[in-house]
Parts: sequence; C-alpha cells; structure tokens
Amino acid sequence: MGHRTIDTSNTGQVNAVHRGMQTSATEAGMRVMISKEVAGAAGDGTNAWRRRRQSV
Repeated sequence: MGHRTIDTSNTGQVNAVHRGMQTSATEAGMRVMISKEVAGAAGDGTNAWRRRRQSV
C-alpha cells in the first residue's frame, strides 16, 4: 500500500510539472531544457536513462 501511494503521488507530480511546462514555458526555455536533458542523458549513459524511465 505504501508503495502504491508513493507511485501515485509521484506520477501526479510529474504530470503536473509537465502540464506546467507546456503552459508556462517559452519555446526558448523548452529548447534549453531539452538540450540539457539530451546532454545529460548522453553524459550519464543508457543506465541513467533506463532508471529515469522506470521512475516515471
């Protein structure tokens, strides 16, 4: 039960963040964030990318 609550909470937070980014972020801001994510993923390697996909 505890895990379920945490998972639901995390998904809600992630969704809220994504919605907020879509509505409030400028195109330039999004480009910067995407560039950072891509650079970070490339630097961290596939293991970090897999971990991130699992946590979402």
